[in-house]
Amino acid sequence: MPLTLNAIRKKAANNSLEVEHLLKAAASRLEGLPALIEELTISENWSETGKAPDGSLIVPFAKWGRIASAYCLDEYAGLEPFACSPDCISFVLSMVQEVHESDGVIAITTWFQDIIANPAHDLQMAHQIAGALNLMLCFPPQVFLPDSVTAIIREFAHQLAQTSSEDSRRAIPILLLRSVGDSKSLLLISSLPALASPWHGVIATTSRAIKKRLLLRG
Repeated sequence: MPLTLNAIRKKAANNSLEVEHLLKAAASRLEGLPALIEELTISENWSETGKAPDGSLIVPFAKWGRIASAYCLDEYAGLEPFACSPDCISFVLSMVQEVHESDGVIAITTWFQDIIANPAHDLQMAHQIAGALNLMLCFPPQVFLPDSVTAIIREFAHQLAQTSSEDSRRAIPILLLRSVGDSKSLLLISSLPALASPWHGVIATTSRAIKKRLLLRG
């Protein structure tokens, strides 16, 4: 359950505020949150860069606050400009994951359509996207998508699973197929080289999940 404005203010004052608190409050579109974030950014001297004056790493609460405020004010339309900025993409994906709904998945496939169509163009970003989609589509609550969007994500996962060379990188797009895979996916993953530990069970797990889903669909 999201915190109240007063609770967020108190946690910021005693240094117990976490990014998750801001994301949950934004996901619930807590009234007054953007104004409070603006206030705290100044009063608590929140960092935009994630680096303290002495060079040590700190939480970039100012940047997280901007992302949270953008969603709270205007949902996905508010996040879209940040999705175009490479240094904000991981922040945007985290916000969308927190909301965890079909509109968010559709937004991801729209904002990053070039990478999703051709993951080899930017593998680092492609893996970030695959990780976010895997968490949203393969874990509760269930997200229901139009067949057209499912097909786009399936093809993306197919390409990425074949393009990645490291087992840890191949495992995520393979796991993503648990939620969007079809008979073609089964053939594809059965033809891939076996994954080493700790990923050795990924292909079998994904295969079982796809077969179960296809069976339930009739």
